[in-house]
Amino acid sequence: MPEKDDIYDWGHTFDTDDDGDVDVVDPTVWATKEDNLVNEAGLYGALSDVSDFVQPAELVGANEVYASGWDNDVGLAEKDDIYDYLHQIDTDDDGSLIDESALTDFFEVQLDNEAGLYGVLSDVSDFVQADEANSITEVMLKAVNEPTDEYALTYEATTGDFEWHTPSELITAGDHIDWSNATLNVSDDWADSMFINYVASSMVLAGGLLEEGTNAGTIKANALIALLRTSASDTGNLVTVTRGDSDNIAIPAADTKYRIILQYNSGDPIFKIQTGGANGTTDIGIGHCMKEADNTVHFLNSGRRLQDGVAKLHRRAKDLRTIEITTTKRSKSIYSFIYNSICYSYISMS
Repeated sequence: MPEKDDIYDWGHTFDTDDDGDVDVVDPTVWATKEDNLVNEAGLYGALSDVSDFVQPAELVGANEVYASGWDNDVGLAEKDDIYDYLHQIDTDDDGSLIDESALTDFFEVQLDNEAGLYGVLSDVSDFVQADEANSITEVMLKAVNEPTDEYALTYEATTGDFEWHTPSELITAGDHIDWSNATLNVSDDWADSMFINYVASSMVLAGGLLEEGTNAGTIKANALIALLRTSASDTGNLVTVTRGDSDNIAIPAADTKYRIILQYNSGDPIFKIQTGGANGTTDIGIGHCMKEADNTVHFLNSGRRLQDGVAKLHRRAKDLRTIEITTTKRSKSIYSFIYNSICYSYISMS
């Protein structure tokens, strides 16, 4: 308390051993002290007699307890000043500030005057000691450890609460796919189009080789797995289809070349024999066959057994090679080309 220090400094000038008695008796010293006191903003006025000094015994004692009796103390004005200062916050004068409602008003005014430091406090309970044991620190946020016993902090918008959840709880709480007993609940059309629609085309994946049928003049197509489109469009959905052995497929007429066609038929493919080619989407060729008049059967395994892209590369390479050969220009305007394994040459007349 600065007032006590001021009183001590003043009294110690005369009571040098702090025993409560005035020790300085030299008049010249008194005169000096008088001047000093006058210079101190007229503290107690100018002293002219030793009796003007208040005895230390009348000052606030070291063990004296602050109480309501200090209000308007006529013996020592400093007590009244101290009381007026403390009574602003200790309104019941019990020496405790814990239960004072006036403390709220005091800090509201003081903090508001300090450029809104921490805002205006509305209750003394706003002053709390930080619970460091239950606080999230920057070190914790930056920590890296093993993914065990992990929790995620979430905000519940409905209640306005923050909550801790494990990752599994977060998945369970919302819409999700239950993988504990998962089954693929999607159509073949969707699955095939998602994974292979743009990298493959209608083709035989496995099997489907031809051989003579059990009966004379027939052909047999062995079991196969294939990809067929569900529509005639080049971008129609691809589906995986299977077909078991088909024996004794009749060959209509002798000495006629036929194509063996695998055709999509609403999920169950069928084998057909026809002279025309397949459309390459809902139906594909798997080979050729022909019979003689005596029912001798001839067959050739061919057809769409390569992915469309690979097949087109082979076809493109063949076409390019044909162009190279047939448009070879030699001196004297001699050109040559190949057609059906017969080489023709001519001389340009132009």
